[in-house]
Amino acid sequence: EPLPAGIVVYSVPPARGELLHYSLDNAARGHYCVQLINSVGQVVCKKDIFIQVGFIDDYLQLPSGIVRGVYTLSILPDNKDRIVKKILVQ
Repeated sequence: EPLPAGIVVYSVPPARGELLHYSLDNAARGHYCVQLINSVGQVVCKKDIFIQVGFIDDYLQLPSGIVRGVYTLSILPDNKDRIVKKILVQ
């Protein structure tokens, strides 16, 4: 069964200090920068990943000290447009 289009976040809403499981279909091979951005534009955590297959299925460790609220999960491929999804962190 194919993955749904766009960024999919599992275990919604994620809790502070836990792993955020996400996937992205139709991902080209190469380097990606995954970021969690708060409501004022600050990057609260980030991870670099390298993809060798046509999709991303990965985890991001959420900091335990972040406040509850709405964040933007951003996946930025090299030389391509940023892909974003708003998520609520509990």
